[in-house]
Amino acid sequence: MIRAAYAGWAGVTFAVLQFACFCLLEERLSSAWPTYAAVTAGWLAGTILGLAAPGRSRGDEAAFAAIAAAAYYAMFLGVRLCPYDVRLLPGYGLLLLAIGGFAGRFFRERLEAWRDPRALFFHENNGFLCGMLLSFGLFYARAGWFLAFAPAATLACGWAMRRAGWDR
Repeated sequence: MIRAAYAGWAGVTFAVLQFACFCLLEERLSSAWPTYAAVTAGWLAGTILGLAAPGRSRGDEAAFAAIAAAAYYAMFLGVRLCPYDVRLLPGYGLLLLAIGGFAGRFFRERLEAWRDPRALFFHENNGFLCGMLLSFGLFYARAGWFLAFAPAATLACGWAMRRAGWDR
């Protein structure tokens, strides 16, 4: 049950990160097709790289989460310092690649621990749906707060859950 809660929370975290990245770039860069494509392609390519990256230690997932946090806040700072500079879109795409890598690493490490991958995907997907609803509500209520703090809050909760052993 605790393992399922951790998988659900990972889904919430992935939803918050995706929603925040999309809204951040749509708000401060461009709402044109290339921005949407960069978010989608960067996330998916990062997920594939996270799945394929070598290494199997339990600390890999935490390292990928830290990289995702650093990449998100680098993007956050970039769009604040250079708003509407679409020349930076390829760089943001690379940051999205790093953020998506966390999702890939999560699935690689968790699939080894779960006997039934369907159960893992079930709990993560339910968390993702809840995270999207949560993201929409928080963004609607307090957009600036959501973009600044929600990714860090969800990543910190995941870190605390891992420290408490909820990921096993």
